[in-house]
Amino acid sequence: MYIERLEHKSKLMWKLLDASKNDWEALLFMLLGKNFGSKVNGPHFLERAQELDFSIVRKTTNEPLQLEALLFGHFGLLQVDDCTGSYYVQLKKEYDYPQGKFDLDKPSSKPGFFG
Repeated sequence: MYIERLEHKSKLMWKLLDASKNDWEALLFMLLGKNFGSKVNGPHFLERAQELDFSIVRKTTNEPLQLEALLFGHFGLLQVDDCTGSYYVQLKKEYDYPQGKFDLDKPSSKPGFFG
């Protein structure tokens, strides 16, 4: 069983590596997204990580607030309307710029997303 699971995981990794044109950093980003989602949301997080062009992440690595806003926004964590915390509002405002500039899709509202 262990070998089968390992083979399944390695096939996924090779498939993602091929899709990312042998970009190992992009592969790591996608797999981190999948694993942050855990068992319940892992497939959704992987899907969203694949949809985000990793070059955008690279462009924002020197600006922590922009990077946080990009990741939180793209993964659907800035969808609460009644939150008024200053950090949340700042992230939501900061996400509007890359969303428009890079024409990013709206976060998924699929059933089961986030539990």
